[in-house]
Amino acid sequence: MVRHFSGKTWWLDPEHYTDAPILDAIVTATRVAFDVSSNDYDYAVTLEPAPAGPAWWSGAWRTKTGDRGFASARQYDAVDGGIALFGTWKEDGSEFSWIVELRPKPAHPPPAKRTRGAK
Repeated sequence: MVRHFSGKTWWLDPEHYTDAPILDAIVTATRVAFDVSSNDYDYAVTLEPAPAGPAWWSGAWRTKTGDRGFASARQYDAVDGGIALFGTWKEDGSEFSWIVELRPKPAHPPPAKRTRGAK
């Protein structure tokens, strides 16, 4: 089952933090994927289940300019259907703490079916 989310991500280091919105994330049993823009960089992030177990994800990010890096996180589920990921983001030889908050997007009902002669 594919679920759609929106949310926010934060990168933390001892001196400061950076945050950025996530407009559309896709979460399945085998993949977490989303795009995020921060400081003029567009990141595409893809995580897959990690060998450590089902609550752990690992994967990579990439930019349009060809930069690449590693990301991993542990998943926490909220009672309202939201998801939080806490983990590590590696970029340019630095390692950051990384937090992702994902909120479920409302499901859109299918369009009403019109019958012949209905207005």
